[in-house]
Amino acid sequence: MIRPRLVLDSTAVLLTYQGDWGLIALSPGKLQGYSEDQITEYVEKLSCVVEICNRFQLHSNALADRCHVSSWACGVEICFRTWEEKGQLRLHGHLFMRGDRSRVRCEDQLALSFMSVLPHLRDTLWGKTTARCCWAGAYYTLAPKIGAIHRGGPLKPNHDFPVNPDWIFGMIESSKMSYRSARSELIACGKACARRLNDLDCWHRNKQEALISARVEAVQKAMRSLLKPFPSWPIVDQWLYQVSRPCQSRKTCLVLYGPSRVGKTEFVRALFHVGSVLELNCAGLSSICLHGFDCQTHKCLLWDEASPKLVADNRKVFQHSICKVDLGHSPTGQHVVNYFLNDCCSVITSNSWHEDAARLSLADQAWLAANMVIFNVSQPLWQQCVPV
Repeated sequence: MIRPRLVLDSTAVLLTYQGDWGLIALSPGKLQGYSEDQITEYVEKLSCVVEICNRFQLHSNALADRCHVSSWACGVEICFRTWEEKGQLRLHGHLFMRGDRSRVRCEDQLALSFMSVLPHLRDTLWGKTTARCCWAGAYYTLAPKIGAIHRGGPLKPNHDFPVNPDWIFGMIESSKMSYRSARSELIACGKACARRLNDLDCWHRNKQEALISARVEAVQKAMRSLLKPFPSWPIVDQWLYQVSRPCQSRKTCLVLYGPSRVGKTEFVRALFHVGSVLELNCAGLSSICLHGFDCQTHKCLLWDEASPKLVADNRKVFQHSICKVDLGHSPTGQHVVNYFLNDCCSVITSNSWHEDAARLSLADQAWLAANMVIFNVSQPLWQQCVPV
């Protein structure tokens, strides 16, 4: 007697179901502009989606019974990659099964199919084979992933099987889990909670900073494409030529003095490549912080409303000398940070430069006069001055 060929034979399996059954028809532009959470909330209420989830639950239950498995989990989720790349809303399903005392075996290929579609056998998860990492497939199916609309089965994470914190980080690294969900999952997991939460918070903070920086650069590029080029101003052109020369022991600083809404800040941005200007809000500051400065990226420091006293008290910074500058001094020197500023230059925009400088000592005023190039902006910078 010839034994039937096994189409499924493993200690643990993760089956992924994809097919035309998962396509959700939408009217053009229906969900455009919706966030991932809003799309998920809309989709999970559709009657056709509810029917798909119910049918997948019944299929998973029946297949688990056929394979004599009591440890199993199933889930249905939205494929947001397809949505981003093709504008199509597609569902796919996962079914995890783990043999209790023997291997998971199935001889009938037709029994594996869901709505006439055979599954894809997932071999690895986070660098390990599904069979070897065992419960990773269960967590992958039941985790609160972005776009998850249905989860079922007898297994419960942290109750029926342990959760490895690395699995949670694997989810957020692949953008499958939100920061808030990952935080809750790490707390529920409990393993090395303090260290893991610190790692997660550090990742989230730096990711948000990177997203904001990318957004700022994109907006500045879009704005520059809409604006006409600023006219040439001789005093600025001469200063820019001086500070752009290589091998300078020190540089002068440009001060744009004038009322608000004459285009001072946008004019400075237009002098340099997008992303190469580090803007610093200095209103009311008595000390300097250059957090975020990158000497290989930033070619200009834009000091918005920096006071003459701030400049006079930090002469080494505004001279852009050929040595490193120490900032953040403390009695023990614990918080000192070194910066090399010779490869960039400084521009100050101010509404009250002359008035504030008049209150300084004569020595400070003399130093400012020798090291600052003052451009008195008396009209909008986008209007060319015509000699009379």
